[in-house]
Amino acid sequence: MVRKHEVVAVRDQLGRPDDSGIEIKPKEDIVILEEGPSQVFQPDASLNLLLSDGSRGLLNTNKLGPADYTNSDLKTVSNPFNIHHEHFRTTDFKNAVTTTANWDITNHKVTFAGGGTVRSTQIHKGTAIISQARFSATLVGTPTLYLSTDGTNWELVTSGTLHTFTKTGTEIYWRADGSGANELSEVQIDNYL
Repeated sequence: MVRKHEVVAVRDQLGRPDDSGIEIKPKEDIVILEEGPSQVFQPDASLNLLLSDGSRGLLNTNKLGPADYTNSDLKTVSNPFNIHHEHFRTTDFKNAVTTTANWDITNHKVTFAGGGTVRSTQIHKGTAIISQARFSATLVGTPTLYLSTDGTNWELVTSGTLHTFTKTGTEIYWRADGSGANELSEVQIDNYL
């Protein structure tokens, strides 16, 4: 196999090598990876991994600890460069208890037919005080957008505009309320500090 920048010497009719050669380049694939958020859970010490207990972890798998962590076990959530992307490909950050809109992981969007609310779980949890953030989204119609630093006190925001919180905190949640043909996709929460 001829690799990039290798030159194959060929002889002309007089038997002398032709140093212009032939350059064959392999096909190059470009893969773009987007690093996502990291959630760190720390369950109660009574649930620690016991090698003799198969319900607490399976050797040779990526599963350690109890089968289901609860939100109270969540210690931190961090995003690369403090930018959270929600592409609606999983339900990892869907608040299943309070979301009434259709979180569609097949078509990668939220639809609000008949009205509804979509709420995230904590998309950031740390120790630093959050005083501002920006909520940007691809919208169809005009769903109402909110951010919160505690999951209880919601502040109205405008897509793409930096928001300064009146109630600061150490966590970030997002919410959207919509109706009819409203849709929401490609959510990004950034500039939080």
